[in-house]
Amino acid sequence: GPMVTFSNNFYAGASTHSAVYRMDYGTNDAGQPIPWYWTSRDEVWGQPLNRKRLMEIGTDYRKASGAYEVQVGYSMNQGSSFFNSTVDMSGDGRAADRRFIPNGPNSYDFRLRFGATALDVAPTIIGITGWSRIQPGRF
Repeated sequence: GPMVTFSNNFYAGASTHSAVYRMDYGTNDAGQPIPWYWTSRDEVWGQPLNRKRLMEIGTDYRKASGAYEVQVGYSMNQGSSFFNSTVDMSGDGRAADRRFIPNGPNSYDFRLRFGATALDVAPTIIGITGWSRIQPGRF
């Protein structure tokens, strides 16, 4: 539908019914949660030709008031399928979470990702870090 700026705000008309919506505003989409995620680059830890064993994923965040969970995960070898676990971000203040990966997967690179689907919550992720053990090269 058509879009317009009014008082420094963006508005758009619905294409299927009579309604005007304020765009880029709020923490929900007409009462529905807005799914979101962030994905890192392919991490090679300075050794692109060596395989790595992923050992741990750490997250640093500010807690959200009310119940709130974030999915933290990884993919291997430039993949798009992620292995996720849940981090509870409920409460107040700053916190950190460490996810140890027993018998971590072996890959040339890893992508890290976090994301969530929650209604009316604006999370603050400060950082995500992966730790891996570089495997010796075989020539």
